[in-house]
Amino acid sequence: MTSNVKQEALRLAIKGMFIGDSVAMPVHWYYNVPVIKRDFNGWISKYERPLNDHPSSILRKSNRGNQIGRASDKDHPPPVIGSVILHGKLDAWSENATASHYHQGMTAGQNTLNCHCALQVMRTLNSRDFDSDTDLIKQVLHDYVVFMTTPNSHNDTYAESWHRAFFADWVFANKPTDRDALFEFAQQRSDRMLKQSSDKQFEVVGLFVVPLPIILYNIHRPLDHVVKIAKEFVRITHPVNLIDEHLVRYITVLHSVVRGASLRDEAEKALKECLGPTAVHMIKAFDAKIKDSTDVLSTFQRLTDQLGIACYIEGAMANIYHICRHYYDDFESGILMNVNIGGENCHRGSALGALLGASTGALGKSIPKKWTEGLDFNDKIDQLFNQQFEK
Repeated sequence: MTSNVKQEALRLAIKGMFIGDSVAMPVHWYYNVPVIKRDFNGWISKYERPLNDHPSSILRKSNRGNQIGRASDKDHPPPVIGSVILHGKLDAWSENATASHYHQGMTAGQNTLNCHCALQVMRTLNSRDFDSDTDLIKQVLHDYVVFMTTPNSHNDTYAESWHRAFFADWVFANKPTDRDALFEFAQQRSDRMLKQSSDKQFEVVGLFVVPLPIILYNIHRPLDHVVKIAKEFVRITHPVNLIDEHLVRYITVLHSVVRGASLRDEAEKALKECLGPTAVHMIKAFDAKIKDSTDVLSTFQRLTDQLGIACYIEGAMANIYHICRHYYDDFESGILMNVNIGGENCHRGSALGALLGASTGALGKSIPKKWTEGLDFNDKIDQLFNQQFEK
């Protein structure tokens, strides 16, 4: 690890991505935002377990891996949910399910599936030295497939569309498991999909979570190298063309912050690129509202409604950079703001948490113990970090 990367910034970036997901888990995809306050007797301020029922759940209507999208009566192929991935969870996706929360049965401080996969990536990175970036990606992909298809490897109930789509195609390709054959399948699949019309279900903020350990593992390298390996991996998981600019922009911010650059300044640059010609006016107008506001949370909630509360990457990234501008030196307030503006706050929370964690470490500060000690994966993360990133 080169000396210009601040080691504590790197450590807290890893920790922050898991915290950002976990604290949002019980209210993941709450689109009617005031219901957060109703269901938890106030706005979220600590780790909570999810309720059994979710106020706006579409879990029972979601496609089970027969095809991309939501289920219909015309779906005939066997679902991958329950048989290939998410073993034992198919009943939770049925119309007769007694609970509707996407993460039902989880406990306070636990992480959703994408973070489980990210932890598995950390294990893979720790498993051996790699001959090349391609060697690394092949091994990560192989271990991802093993992890996802192994019963009881995690305790989540929901898998995003990209997981379901990948494994539906994997089954159709006769389930290749050899490293080289699997990588060839993934590349051919990506090449085919990149030539087609982009699927909006892949243009989502969740694309950042699984590759974040790869990005941070390589963050000591030049920016163009980090971008290259991240693009190579993400084109396998999210094979759409419109995400590249967001991926490059995010990595650029993170690459600078772990070296001591101001997250506030870097986030503002990124936000201006996101918002385009109206950026300066919008940022000034929002800052004025914040300055005069007696309820900052409501001001951010209205902004989120304007930019986009859902998973789609344009709005999600703009929300992340807005929060970073205001909470670049206050990890807890930034994480809680993300949770309580609702919507796709888990995966947005991971991407945000990595930036806020990096800034916290670079500034010589620490994440409050309530967030590290209450995180279910805390000890595992520390162990893997010490083995991987301090070589």
